[in-house]
Amino acid sequence: MAHQKNIKLRGTFENIIFYTSKEQFLIRSKPSIVRQTNATKKAASLFGEAVKMSANLRATVQSLLPNSKDRNMMHRLDATFLNWLRTGQSASGRHEIPFPFVPGFEFNLESQLSEKLQLKLNISKSNENFITVEIPAFVPVQKIVAPADTSSVRLKIVAATFDFDNHTFVRTGLKEILMPYSSSEVAEQQIEFDLSAKPGDLCVAVMAVNYYTSADGTTGLKDSMKWKPAAIAQTMIF
Repeated sequence: MAHQKNIKLRGTFENIIFYTSKEQFLIRSKPSIVRQTNATKKAASLFGEAVKMSANLRATVQSLLPNSKDRNMMHRLDATFLNWLRTGQSASGRHEIPFPFVPGFEFNLESQLSEKLQLKLNISKSNENFITVEIPAFVPVQKIVAPADTSSVRLKIVAATFDFDNHTFVRTGLKEILMPYSSSEVAEQQIEFDLSAKPGDLCVAVMAVNYYTSADGTTGLKDSMKWKPAAIAQTMIF
């Protein structure tokens, strides 16, 4: 410990810490070795697991993300997985307990899927390797909030499973439903995905909505963050 002379600083510069104690301005260096408690090590390990899962899922469904470089979205998804891991689960083994914090996760807070699409997806295991995402029959103008001049809407769905052996999400092909934005009913949809999942694997269905508007005789994709909803629509343990 040393006293500051002719300066009154508080903060850190490289390995030097400037601080106050009992109205004195002091200086000390950072310890060369930081000793971590078991609790600190465990917390760091869980956080590392959560960050890896979050990054892997984002890479897996990148084509659906409105802005894959959104730092706020990244941190929120990190925290979502961390909250689950804190319940006592671990990505290093399979579990029967679902992810209570993951379903409904919004990738774009400016345009939330839960507000734009008033539909509840169901996800179920259809046979040994397949899951089925079920979309009930609906009328687009009644169930989808859309911008002015919308002529058609595209629903995009990616299903993925977390492989606990390799610690990675594995995606299937992208499924799409294109429909006129009208008062005509869209029939019930049952979309099957071959995930090659194993018992206990986590399965997630991510959905995004694209809007196509027509004005002045031309039709184009609505390219605004206010109209790019995407979210984890449903999850299940296989």
